[in-house]
Amino acid sequence: MNIPHTPPDAVPPGAGSLDPALLQARLRLRTEVEIGHNPAKPGGTSVVEDRLRGKFFEIGNRERNIIEQFDGTRTVAEIASGLPAGGADPAELQAQNVQTVLSIAQWLIQQNLAVIADGDNTTRLLNQFRVMENQRTLALINVLCVKFTLLNPSHLLEKSRGLAQILFHPLCALAWCVLALVALGVCVGRWDEIAGGYAGILSGYRWVWLLLAWVGLKVVHESGHALACYRYGGRVTQAGVLLLLFTPMAWVDVSSCWKFNSRWQRIVVSFAGMYFELAIAFAAIIAWSMLPASSAVRDICFNVFLMASVTTVLFNANPLMRFDGYFMLTDSINIVNLYTKGQMWVRSLWSRIFFGIALPTGSPQSNAGPTERAMVPVYGILAAVWRLLIGVSLIIAASAMFYGAGILLALVAGVCWYGVPVAKSMTKMIAAAQSDSVNWRRFGTSLTVVLAVIAGCGWLLQSPATQSAPAVVRLKDERVMRAVQDGFVVNVCVRDGQAVVAGQPLVVLNNDELLLTVRKLEFELEASRTTARSLLERRELSRWQSEIDNQTKLQAQLLEHRTTLDQLTIRAPFDGIVFCREIDSLPGRYIPQGQPVLTLARNNSLEIVASLDQDNSSAIARVSANPVKAVFSGVPVTLCNVSAIRPRADIHPAHPALCVPAGGPLAVRPKAQNSEDGGQRESEFELLSPRFNIELQIPPAASSQLAPGQTGRVIFASQRHSLGVWGWISLTDWIRSKFRLATSAR
Repeated sequence: MNIPHTPPDAVPPGAGSLDPALLQARLRLRTEVEIGHNPAKPGGTSVVEDRLRGKFFEIGNRERNIIEQFDGTRTVAEIASGLPAGGADPAELQAQNVQTVLSIAQWLIQQNLAVIADGDNTTRLLNQFRVMENQRTLALINVLCVKFTLLNPSHLLEKSRGLAQILFHPLCALAWCVLALVALGVCVGRWDEIAGGYAGILSGYRWVWLLLAWVGLKVVHESGHALACYRYGGRVTQAGVLLLLFTPMAWVDVSSCWKFNSRWQRIVVSFAGMYFELAIAFAAIIAWSMLPASSAVRDICFNVFLMASVTTVLFNANPLMRFDGYFMLTDSINIVNLYTKGQMWVRSLWSRIFFGIALPTGSPQSNAGPTERAMVPVYGILAAVWRLLIGVSLIIAASAMFYGAGILLALVAGVCWYGVPVAKSMTKMIAAAQSDSVNWRRFGTSLTVVLAVIAGCGWLLQSPATQSAPAVVRLKDERVMRAVQDGFVVNVCVRDGQAVVAGQPLVVLNNDELLLTVRKLEFELEASRTTARSLLERRELSRWQSEIDNQTKLQAQLLEHRTTLDQLTIRAPFDGIVFCREIDSLPGRYIPQGQPVLTLARNNSLEIVASLDQDNSSAIARVSANPVKAVFSGVPVTLCNVSAIRPRADIHPAHPALCVPAGGPLAVRPKAQNSEDGGQRESEFELLSPRFNIELQIPPAASSQLAPGQTGRVIFASQRHSLGVWGWISLTDWIRSKFRLATSAR
């Protein structure tokens, strides 16, 4: 995800309420403003560039002819009178010319593109400065999305001129296509392995490496945009970091690509980031297919492939967000500012329906075609819905961060993203009401209809007939094999998933100190026996008896230590299957006493355990009365009967795979438990709120398709409510869970 470049703003068809005082003003374009012709669009357009601020504006031919006349020698009224006024009603056309020139003049001043040649511009510039400062303040307050400028990459791009020529050469593009075909063949041939490879991608410390890889990929992505822009003659003067939900993302300003006469060059600039990232993704998946399964580099390659392909396509190629896909779309269909025009159309529709205010919706250019008139409404509605969904999703995600402390961040983001725009809209509506332009009767009628529809849906429509709960596959009878004595692993006799028999060695540990103690006791025992024989030969019976007692003690100690030494070889207590994901990393590892080494489970002892929140205890009766549906990825939906329900809810997770640290849905907190000898053993987790565990029988046909630790959901009948009551219950449960998360963290 990135911000590749700022699109050119458009000259609005109207600049709000016009100021007649400007008719006698003499306007002059600022010296930093340039106007260039753009023949790429049918009918021809021009791009106005503010070189000082790095902003671009697209105008039509008629607007360009008018703007070029603002040279400070003539007033706005004189320029308007010089326009042609022929036709059936010259007076009406002349009035329209005055309105057009006055609108463009006011827009030039608002955008700080022109100054009044014979006037004091201080007040206007100060007002614009205050507006910009307010925008910067709002941007800083919204901590969910913060943008920083770090450097000017121009000198680095100058040194990379030759590299840019090579990377965007047709032969290099052909090599990219060949690499893509090879990677596609790998994906098709090993799709099952790839589809299931994402499981546990964030478990343990993998997220640290993923974050580092993410940052590197985003730097490469933005470097692609910068190199492409520089390759075709553009300027790149700013680069920095964007923090979205505290996730770092790079960005570069390649707005100068709007000066390119060729829209295909602009498309290349927009695609260049994905061009670079996808090349890395293709190389990573090919390397993944060649490396051995036990290689750590293989896992890294797979994770890089996922981030450089899936996330790039989902975010950057999405045309509903103003990222790479959006700019590629607008250039390919020759509609600049599609997003802005679409939002203008949506706002106009909203104002017309609810307030009876006719806002301008037409294209700012005089040559808008039927394609643009058809695309703008459709795109505006889709983009508005998508923006609402993304905003709400980010706010919900932020509320779950930092053990619930993110609720404050979510409130700040909600105010910045929705509160401030709504406040501005209300201010404009109040101002319009004072000028009697708001149709309050229409507003009241429309609002009543909307509320009636919402109330009717909430009262008449029914909630879903089912609900679900997280579930996990686990083994009924399993035993955690722990180290009886401290030691280093010298031999691993089994592999993960291997079937073993009772008494079979599993893992062999070594403890040099214990071995030396055994050898010392053996030496002392042998010396005691020699001494006892000597004493008996000399008839020193009292000393001989003492030595015999010493031998008895030494033999007892030796037997105890030999037993402990034998226990360093961990053996299977029964026939079963070994489970240990990190078994390949055990050799050479130091295992302290009491620490788990691996898990042994009896064969054919799988069951499904569903975890149901205690607040939903009323659903237990419905679960126990009817079979429930178990839904697991890659397995057909299975009907399961309930075998047991725990009578009390507790805070112990049914399985570690259900916990958030392992990628599960249940929030937990660490809990240090005491071992039998009074010391501390490994850190475990406890749930933030008690839950019921419901055990389900797995049909024999589905048992072979499920694996221990596999997570999914169970679906069961739900009590029916009206949609409004169901929504209220869901909302209060969600707020309660967030509050519990915030107050239970420690």
